[in-house]
Amino acid sequence: YPSTASGNVAPMTQIEGANTTFGVITGVYVDSSGTIYATDFTNNAIDVFAPGSNGNVAPTRRITGAATNLSFPEGIWVDSSGNIYEANSTPASPAINEFAAGANGNAAPSMTIAGSNTGFAFLGGLTMDSAGNLWVAEQLDNALYRFANPGPGTHNIAPGLKITGASTNMDDPIGIAVDSQGYIYTTNIGNASLEVWGPSASGNVAPAQTVSGASTDLCSPDGMTVH
Repeated sequence: YPSTASGNVAPMTQIEGANTTFGVITGVYVDSSGTIYATDFTNNAIDVFAPGSNGNVAPTRRITGAATNLSFPEGIWVDSSGNIYEANSTPASPAINEFAAGANGNAAPSMTIAGSNTGFAFLGGLTMDSAGNLWVAEQLDNALYRFANPGPGTHNIAPGLKITGASTNMDDPIGIAVDSQGYIYTTNIGNASLEVWGPSASGNVAPAQTVSGASTDLCSPDGMTVH
């Protein structure tokens, strides 16, 4: 939609149709060149579309197959070098996977964070802060986790920072974003709210801001971004 869109307006571009190979799309990321990345939840795939794509168009790249470790992918992020980061939401194999820039087809991830030490149960949104740390929303445990990128290989590591506990008032957090100043934002499906934490937040801490209530028109808020 154009930046001035308001009311009952048609989209400027719309990617849909049989050629897209879409199942259920859960995450979308657009990089600085306009390249579009989407996680396909039901087809265990990441689809990449050229800038300006519109209509019933096929992706230029599609990451899918047994080697990818994709399992109900949800959150997605792309760094300035074109590396793709994805969060598996499934409780059977929750993980953060990184794919090298240009990855296509049945490509194995270059980095995976998974295992009992991670605290993962059911992951939602994924983002990266200006320092290159990965942040993920943990829906079942009502938590936000931060990991330093551990580099190539598979890593069963604990998060370097957690925001979790009764004081956070999180209830099924799913969307997550971190702004250039380090403020952390999340959407909660369970209590229809948006919460904001300061850059130094850690542990069982109350949010600095909460947006909720009848006037907000929030209803099961999911994805989010901050600009």
